Amino acid sequence: MAVSKEAYRDWRNNSVTQALMEDLRETVETEVAKMINRDIPDQARDQFTRAFVKTADQIISWEPEFPKEEEKDD
Repeated sequence: MAVSKEAYRDWRNNSVTQALMEDLRETVETEVAKMINRDIPDQARDQFTRAFVKTADQIISWEPEFPKEEEKDD
């Protein structure tokens, strides 16, 4: 599905999207802090946390590929 730059910007600037991204960032920070400060290592949990952080980062930084003609507009 092609996403226009205008639709992407509208979605990205939407207050619901902004709240979701902020919650996701806060959750990442909390989980990373737990992993760093854990007294007893938990490799399975740490592996899950690393995968979660990578996925969350991909979601937060996601930007679709825009159709070629739209790239010239910016």
